[in-house]
Amino acid sequence: MYQGKASECIVRINATSGEVLGWIDMRGLLHKQRAEVRYQPRNYVLNGIAYHESSRRLYVTGKKWDKMYQIRLTPQPGLTATDVIGRCELGLSPAT
Repeated sequence: MYQGKASECIVRINATSGEVLGWIDMRGLLHKQRAEVRYQPRNYVLNGIAYHESSRRLYVTGKKWDKMYQIRLTPQPGLTATDVIGRCELGLSPAT
């Protein structure tokens, strides 16, 4: 959650430098949850995230979600900061 606003995106950060490496678009997963999860804004949080390096799969679940997802990542070259901000509904300017 960014400043109280939910986003269905995950930011990839270099743990050593703090550099943003990329973004992972998880839009659509929340809508697959049962109604009582979808209608509680605090449940929008993706909070169970693990990457399995050898299979290149990401495992994701969210707060009070009843499902976990196994995701294979597909790079999207050519996305701009404006694209990410719009897709992730961050409400930021590209310079931020």
